[in-house]
Amino acid sequence: MKKHLLFILATSLALISCSKNKEPQNYLGTEGWLQNEIEPPQETPVEPSYYYVNTLDGVNVRDIPGGNKIARLPFDEKVRFLENGKYEEIDGYHKNWIKIRTDAGAEGYVYGAYLSETIEDAQKFRRNEQLEKGWEWLEHYEDIFRKNGVNIDTSPYNIGNNEELYHLYPDQENSIEFLFYSTFDQEKGIPGNFLYMVQLYNDDEYYPDFLPFKIGDPVEEVYRYFGPQNATYFSDGIWWSDNASTRMKVETENDRIVKVIITKTGW
Repeated sequence: MKKHLLFILATSLALISCSKNKEPQNYLGTEGWLQNEIEPPQETPVEPSYYYVNTLDGVNVRDIPGGNKIARLPFDEKVRFLENGKYEEIDGYHKNWIKIRTDAGAEGYVYGAYLSETIEDAQKFRRNEQLEKGWEWLEHYEDIFRKNGVNIDTSPYNIGNNEELYHLYPDQENSIEFLFYSTFDQEKGIPGNFLYMVQLYNDDEYYPDFLPFKIGDPVEEVYRYFGPQNATYFSDGIWWSDNASTRMKVETENDRIVKVIITKTGW
């Protein structure tokens, strides 16, 4: 009987000893995890239930990725996510095609670059999309000035301490105003003109076709396309400035657009 009790006691002590040596379970992380010895558990990404069309021009729905067009959706259209499709590079983007279902019940594929998870993200995409066109529009006018014998200097480092701001008008209607800084290229010894910004006052032939609103439109039109202005304050007010290369400002009077300013950033 004593031998039997001694056996039970010895077995219990052995189990207790093993229990002490065993690494404790911790569902928030093991000791090894805290010491970077093992990887933490990975979460599976959750796909959104819906997407919104983000591009201002709208987007095509196709029967298969890159296939035949079966429908076209306007910007901000809400579509249900069904599944991810083929991964592909298009227009400089690297995204999956996404199978979607419209409110009307049609199903098809839309390229993922032109869908956003929220209205706010869709508006930001449109701002960047249009401001990139703004960069090209400004470069177009730089080329026009060069052809007319005006030396355009794109380097901000050539602007002197006593920079002179002056105006240049292409017509008598004052519909568009170009603002330049005088520059001097120290290496080449050549004076030049740094195109600082362009200000638009009405919707005549000079008004850029990439903007979806006109002078005189209610300012709500701008918000509908681009969302609220960026919260970044510059010395002369609030600008739309998500894009790394271009800024845009809309000035209003009685809640209507009276002036649009487009300028390059990073100069």
